[in-house]
Amino acid sequence: MALPYVSTGLLVFAKALNSPWVQSRPDVAAEIMRARDHWLQADQLISSPPASALVALVKSVDGTPHEGRVPGVGIGWDFYVHGVIQRPRGSNQAASAWLSFQDPEGNLGGLTVEVQKFQQFAFDGIKWHFLTNEIKGSQVHPIPPHEGGVEGNMGVGPVFTIPQHGKGTQAWSYQHALPPNTQGIVTVGQVRLPAGAPTNTSLLITAGGDWWPVDGSASGNVGAMVGQYIKPTFEWRWFGGSHLPAAALIDNPPPIVV
Repeated sequence: MALPYVSTGLLVFAKALNSPWVQSRPDVAAEIMRARDHWLQADQLISSPPASALVALVKSVDGTPHEGRVPGVGIGWDFYVHGVIQRPRGSNQAASAWLSFQDPEGNLGGLTVEVQKFQQFAFDGIKWHFLTNEIKGSQVHPIPPHEGGVEGNMGVGPVFTIPQHGKGTQAWSYQHALPPNTQGIVTVGQVRLPAGAPTNTSLLITAGGDWWPVDGSASGNVGAMVGQYIKPTFEWRWFGGSHLPAAALIDNPPPIVV
C-alpha cells in the first residue's frame, strides 16, 4: 500500500508548492522541497517501484531543480533550471515520446547508458491510454541541445552507446494519435550506467513529449514538455516528464508498468 501513502504525502507538499505566496518566494519553495525530499529519503516505503515512478513525475512538474546544469540552454530558456510544460496550440491530435542525454562537461562520447521500462500514456480526464513503449530513432548533436547539425546516432536501446564528440543526444518514438479530450501525457523510464561503464558524474537524462498537429498546419511540433534532468548511477533510477500538474498526477496515478 505504499503508493496511496506516498501519494497523500506528496499531495500535501504539492499543494504547498502551488500556493501563490510560496511561488513568489523561491527561498520558501526551496525549503519545502528540502523537507519533502528528507521525508522521501527517510521513509523506506518510497523504495516501491510505483511510488518511485510517481515521485519522478511529480518532481518533473513542481519546480524541482535539475540535478545538474543543462548545457546549451540559455538563462532565458524555460527549462534552464527545472522542467517545463508548453501547452498545445491549434489542432493537435498526436504526441511523440523522447528521452534526452545532456553533458555540461562535453564527455558523452563513448559513454554507454542503459534504459528500460520506457513508456508513455495520455490522460483524457477520466482514464489513461497507453501510447508507446518503443524507441524508433536517435540522433547526436555536437552542440546541445539541438544545434550544429547531427553527428551520428546512438541506436534505439535498451543500451545506448553515444558516439565520440556527442554532447547532446535525443532518442524518440513515432507520433501516436491522442484520444479525444486529452489533458496531458506522461513519459517515464528507468536509467542506469551498466556495470563496467565509464563513470561520468556530469551526465544528465530526462524524458519528454512533443505535441504534433495532424492537419499539416506546422512543419514541426507546436508544444513540448521537458522533465527534470537527473544523474544516472549504477542503480536503476526512474526519470520522467508530464504535461499534467502534480495534483492531477497524484489523484490519478498513471498505470506505469513497473
